[in-house]
Amino acid sequence: MAMQNLLLKDFFLGGISDSKYTGIANSLASIVGLNIHGEPGVIKVNQQCLKESGSTIDDLVSIQVPCSDGKTYMFGKTNGKIWSRTTGSTYTLEATNTNGGILCAAEFNGYIYYASNTKLGRWLIGSAWGTRADSWATFTKGNASDHPMLVKNLILYIGDGSVVAQVDDSTGSAVFTGDALDLEDKYVVTALGEVQEDLLVGANTSTFVNVCKVFRWNTYSVSWSVDDTVPENRINCFIPADNFIMISAGDQGNIYTYSGSQLQQFKRIQGDWSSSNAANVKNGAGVCSNGLPLFALSNVSGNPALQGVYSFGSYSSNYPKVLNLEYVISEAVLANIEIPSISLAGSDLLVAWKNGSSYGVDKVDPTVKVVGAYLETRVLTLDRMRGKDFNVNIAYRTLNGGSLTVYKKVNNGSYVEVVLINDVLKNIYTSKDKIQNANSLQLKIVFVCSGSNTNNTPELEAIELAF
Repeated sequence: MAMQNLLLKDFFLGGISDSKYTGIANSLASIVGLNIHGEPGVIKVNQQCLKESGSTIDDLVSIQVPCSDGKTYMFGKTNGKIWSRTTGSTYTLEATNTNGGILCAAEFNGYIYYASNTKLGRWLIGSAWGTRADSWATFTKGNASDHPMLVKNLILYIGDGSVVAQVDDSTGSAVFTGDALDLEDKYVVTALGEVQEDLLVGANTSTFVNVCKVFRWNTYSVSWSVDDTVPENRINCFIPADNFIMISAGDQGNIYTYSGSQLQQFKRIQGDWSSSNAANVKNGAGVCSNGLPLFALSNVSGNPALQGVYSFGSYSSNYPKVLNLEYVISEAVLANIEIPSISLAGSDLLVAWKNGSSYGVDKVDPTVKVVGAYLETRVLTLDRMRGKDFNVNIAYRTLNGGSLTVYKKVNNGSYVEVVLINDVLKNIYTSKDKIQNANSLQLKIVFVCSGSNTNNTPELEAIELAF
């Protein structure tokens, strides 16, 4: 009988599948720490997150503000501390807010504004931190959980319970208005976004009620122009993207798109979602880097999905938008973590995290690759009734002094390492022995860095199953 084969490639067109059993063409059950967009057709290893904050950061960083003065300012969600980070990665405690934890902050017209439960503080950029005003303005509602901020149409907008406050500096003297836009009292503003010239206001009623809305407001009329309801318990985050509005809503892994008037479910992160398993994207945990939307997934309960910094995008507009778990925090864990904020400071991607009682801020290091990056194929069931015998061939472009390790999971068993023979002339790893009597088969490929240079790793082209 003639040899048959199944060729798996072009993973950049499929990304992470909907489950380990099914997904769009070319998708994989998991992709962790790999770069699928950098060069279409080749899978490379991503750069590693390395902790750079030392012991300075000792709280959840609710928001990071890359500032025009060249520093990045970070704000403690519970202790109210304000830290600065220089481009040389030096962290300094600058001040502690006398009104307690800081929920959000933004740069606007020469000042850094920061919000606690009831007060809006501000600091003149470049001045001594001792001259700041922690209680520059008082919120109308004094919401204790959310004060999202966004600068739009030369005005700083701030969510505060069922209202949107604003700071207007158009006359040369900043004026605070506590209720520039009023929603029904039952709503709490949890996220702010933008579409064209308009402000988007995401609001929920209660985390126990699966009804939340996105309101579209032109910023000068007495009320919003259009709203849309989505059956989730919270609008988490407007994920920055170029001419493409993505919204994380709820705690069951759903990503929505916004047409300008309506929300539509677009993607669900693969996971074991149930009433006791929940994860979400924090309001400060979305950025756009080199045209690629990035967002961080945090555990709420039950660890339903792998946690880290995901991308949901493509190499360019002629490719489909796909999901990928790009970065793992420096703690090298994928569960029981919270990532409250990420930011792009110049070319530095910064990731703030909490792992148990530990806190930190990572930088994606351009000189070091991820250790232990891997992918898993979907479960392959070519002949469920009789089983098949396979040879596995792994085609690579280069090993860069590193290696690839392959594991097999036959008939839903446990992973067992596959002994490989490396054909250096053809750039192909081949299994030494056939994988026998496989009713179902799943493969895991781990990328091993060069022992002498941790920025050199293999580059994978394709996987072939011959039977």
